[in-house]
Amino acid sequence: MVRSKAVGQKAFDFAAIAAKLPASARGQFGNLRGQYGVLKAKLDQLPAEKAAIDFGAYNFTSVLSKNVPEIKKIYDGAKVEYPAADIASIDAKQKTTLAAADALIKASEARLASLEAQLAALHAEAPLTEMSTDQYLADKPDLKAKIAADLEKGAFM
Repeated sequence: MVRSKAVGQKAFDFAAIAAKLPASARGQFGNLRGQYGVLKAKLDQLPAEKAAIDFGAYNFTSVLSKNVPEIKKIYDGAKVEYPAADIASIDAKQKTTLAAADALIKASEARLASLEAQLAALHAEAPLTEMSTDQYLADKPDLKAKIAADLEKGAFM
Protein backbone atom coordinates (compact mmCIF):
# COMPACT_ATOMS: atom_id res chain seq x y z
CA MET A 1 0.00 0.00 0.00
CA VAL A 2 1.39 3.36 -0.96
CA ARG A 3 1.14 5.92 1.73
CA SER A 4 0.68 9.56 1.00
CA LYS A 5 3.15 11.96 2.55
CA ALA A 6 0.20 13.91 3.99
CA VAL A 7 -1.15 10.96 5.98
CA GLY A 8 -0.16 11.03 9.61
CA GLN A 9 1.47 14.44 9.43
CA LYS A 10 -1.09 16.31 11.51
CA ALA A 11 0.08 16.68 15.08
CA PHE A 12 -2.55 16.60 17.79
CA ASP A 13 -2.14 18.29 21.15
CA PHE A 14 -3.59 15.48 23.22
CA ALA A 15 -2.99 17.31 26.50
CA ALA A 16 -5.06 20.30 25.35
CA ILE A 17 -7.83 18.04 24.08
CA ALA A 18 -7.87 16.03 27.33
CA ALA A 19 -8.06 19.25 29.37
CA LYS A 20 -11.34 20.14 27.65
CA LEU A 21 -12.93 16.75 28.35
CA PRO A 22 -14.87 15.85 31.48
CA ALA A 23 -13.08 13.51 33.86
CA SER A 24 -15.47 10.68 33.00
CA ALA A 25 -14.38 10.72 29.33
CA ARG A 26 -10.62 10.88 29.88
CA GLY A 27 -10.23 7.11 30.18
CA GLN A 28 -11.87 6.55 26.82
CA PHE A 29 -9.81 9.37 25.36
CA GLY A 30 -6.65 7.67 26.67
CA ASN A 31 -7.71 4.49 24.86
CA LEU A 32 -8.27 6.48 21.67
CA ARG A 33 -4.86 8.09 22.04
CA GLY A 34 -3.28 4.63 22.45
CA GLN A 35 -5.03 3.32 19.33
CA TYR A 36 -3.85 6.39 17.42
CA GLY A 37 -0.26 5.75 18.55
CA VAL A 38 -0.40 2.11 17.43
CA LEU A 39 -1.86 3.00 14.04
CA LYS A 40 0.62 5.84 13.53
CA ALA A 41 3.52 3.49 14.33
CA LYS A 42 2.20 0.97 11.78
CA LEU A 43 1.76 3.74 9.23
CA ASP A 44 5.30 4.97 9.79
CA GLN A 45 6.61 1.46 9.05
CA LEU A 46 5.02 1.40 5.59
CA PRO A 47 7.31 2.18 2.67
CA ALA A 48 6.83 5.47 0.88
CA GLU A 49 6.49 3.67 -2.47
CA LYS A 50 4.81 0.34 -3.16
CA ALA A 51 6.98 -2.62 -4.07
CA ALA A 52 6.90 -3.60 -7.73
CA ILE A 53 5.37 -6.99 -8.52
CA ASP A 54 7.67 -9.36 -10.39
CA PHE A 55 5.21 -10.91 -12.82
CA GLY A 56 8.03 -12.96 -14.41
CA ALA A 57 8.27 -15.02 -11.23
CA TYR A 58 4.76 -16.37 -11.87
CA ASN A 59 5.60 -17.81 -15.33
CA PHE A 60 6.82 -21.14 -13.90
CA THR A 61 3.82 -23.27 -14.96
CA SER A 62 1.96 -23.45 -18.22
CA VAL A 63 -1.36 -22.64 -16.53
CA LEU A 64 -0.06 -19.47 -14.88
CA SER A 65 2.03 -18.36 -17.86
CA LYS A 66 -1.19 -17.96 -19.90
CA ASN A 67 -2.87 -15.82 -17.25
CA VAL A 68 0.06 -13.68 -16.09
CA PRO A 69 0.08 -11.23 -19.06
CA GLU A 70 -3.67 -10.68 -18.70
CA ILE A 71 -3.36 -10.14 -14.93
CA LYS A 72 -0.40 -7.76 -15.50
CA LYS A 73 -2.48 -5.78 -18.02
CA ILE A 74 -5.38 -5.52 -15.58
CA TYR A 75 -3.03 -4.59 -12.73
CA ASP A 76 -1.28 -1.89 -14.78
CA GLY A 77 -4.65 -0.50 -15.88
CA ALA A 78 -6.01 -0.26 -12.35
CA LYS A 79 -5.19 3.10 -10.87
CA VAL A 80 -6.34 3.95 -7.39
CA GLU A 81 -5.81 7.59 -6.63
CA TYR A 82 -5.30 8.58 -3.05
CA PRO A 83 -7.84 11.26 -2.15
CA ALA A 84 -6.39 14.72 -1.93
CA ALA A 85 -6.17 16.19 1.53
CA ASP A 86 -8.97 18.73 1.69
CA ILE A 87 -7.71 20.71 4.66
CA ALA A 88 -9.92 23.72 3.89
CA SER A 89 -13.16 21.73 4.16
CA ILE A 90 -11.92 19.97 7.29
CA ASP A 91 -11.07 23.33 8.88
CA ALA A 92 -14.47 24.74 7.84
CA LYS A 93 -16.23 21.70 9.33
CA GLN A 94 -14.17 22.13 12.51
CA LYS A 95 -15.22 25.78 12.78
CA THR A 96 -18.91 24.99 12.26
CA THR A 97 -18.70 22.15 14.78
CA LEU A 98 -17.01 24.39 17.33
CA ALA A 99 -19.67 27.06 16.76
CA ALA A 100 -22.43 24.47 17.22
CA ALA A 101 -20.71 23.21 20.39
CA ASP A 102 -20.45 26.75 21.74
CA ALA A 103 -24.15 27.34 21.01
CA LEU A 104 -25.01 24.08 22.76
CA ILE A 105 -22.92 25.07 25.78
CA LYS A 106 -24.64 28.46 25.99
CA ALA A 107 -28.09 26.87 25.68
CA SER A 108 -27.16 24.32 28.33
CA GLU A 109 -25.92 27.05 30.67
CA ALA A 110 -29.16 28.99 30.17
CA ARG A 111 -31.21 25.85 30.87
CA LEU A 112 -29.08 25.14 33.95
CA ALA A 113 -29.63 28.69 35.23
CA SER A 114 -33.40 28.25 34.73
CA LEU A 115 -33.40 24.92 36.57
CA GLU A 116 -31.29 26.37 39.40
CA ALA A 117 -33.80 29.24 39.74
CA GLN A 118 -36.66 26.74 39.93
CA LEU A 119 -34.74 24.73 42.53
CA ALA A 120 -34.04 27.86 44.56
CA ALA A 121 -37.76 28.71 44.47
CA LEU A 122 -38.60 25.22 45.71
CA HIS A 123 -36.05 25.49 48.50
CA ALA A 124 -37.48 28.90 49.47
CA GLU A 125 -40.91 27.39 50.07
CA ALA A 126 -41.81 26.10 53.49
CA PRO A 127 -41.58 22.34 53.91
CA LEU A 128 -44.76 20.48 52.92
CA THR A 129 -44.97 18.98 56.41
CA GLU A 130 -45.33 22.48 57.90
CA MET A 131 -48.09 23.85 55.64
CA SER A 132 -51.68 23.11 54.92
CA THR A 133 -53.17 22.33 51.51
CA ASP A 134 -54.68 25.82 51.33
CA GLN A 135 -51.32 27.40 52.06
CA TYR A 136 -49.67 25.27 49.35
CA LEU A 137 -52.33 26.13 46.76
CA ALA A 138 -52.42 29.84 47.69
CA ASP A 139 -49.84 30.81 45.03
CA LYS A 140 -50.91 28.11 42.53
CA PRO A 141 -54.35 29.18 41.25
CA ASP A 142 -54.21 26.98 38.13
CA LEU A 143 -53.52 23.87 40.19
CA LYS A 144 -56.22 24.83 42.68
CA ALA A 145 -58.80 25.24 39.85
CA LYS A 146 -57.80 21.89 38.31
CA ILE A 147 -58.15 20.10 41.63
CA ALA A 148 -61.55 21.73 42.22
CA ALA A 149 -62.72 20.66 38.74
CA ASP A 150 -61.47 17.10 39.29
CA LEU A 151 -63.25 16.94 42.66
CA GLU A 152 -66.51 18.08 41.09
CA LYS A 153 -66.24 15.37 38.41
CA GLY A 154 -65.30 12.79 41.00
CA ALA A 155 -62.13 12.02 39.06
CA PHE A 156 -59.80 12.86 41.89
CA MET A 157 -58.45 10.00 43.96
